[in-house]
Amino acid sequence: QMLGAFNQPGANEASVSGVLTHQALHYIHQHPGSVATTVYWNTLRLLNLTGAGVERDFARGEGYPIWLAELSVYSFWALGLLCVAGLRSAAARRAPLALWGCPLVIYLSTVPLLGLTRYRSPADPFLIMLAALAVLAGWDRLARNRPVRETSASAVSSRKNGSAGAR
Repeated sequence: QMLGAFNQPGANEASVSGVLTHQALHYIHQHPGSVATTVYWNTLRLLNLTGAGVERDFARGEGYPIWLAELSVYSFWALGLLCVAGLRSAAARRAPLALWGCPLVIYLSTVPLLGLTRYRSPADPFLIMLAALAVLAGWDRLARNRPVRETSASAVSSRKNGSAGAR
């Protein structure tokens, strides 16, 4: 039935789009739960939580080497863990809500249609910033817990004052 839209004499993009839109809306009307199911699966795919299979399959059509598609999935998992940690940082809570609203808008406009990395990529810079906040918070925590060493200038000053070596 869907192929019939393409095989009509004089069919153009607009007419095919109209037929397909009508069929999609009819299907949604008959199966209202399909929208929630689509959003669920597209969310999993958008976050690469279904594994590397989808990216591997699409890599061929998009001209990427398969190893790169797989690496992008595993790299995103690491980024995702850092993002979760970044959400807990004080800096993330201080940022304007509009900043974090951008990836949310990208997500909301994407998941009803298709959940692929290429549609998530406009949100990736925001996710990288969030992950960077986790890295910075971790670095600051390490710096606070590190014992303070005397600098050579303060050590020389202490020795001149006679306070060094008095143990």
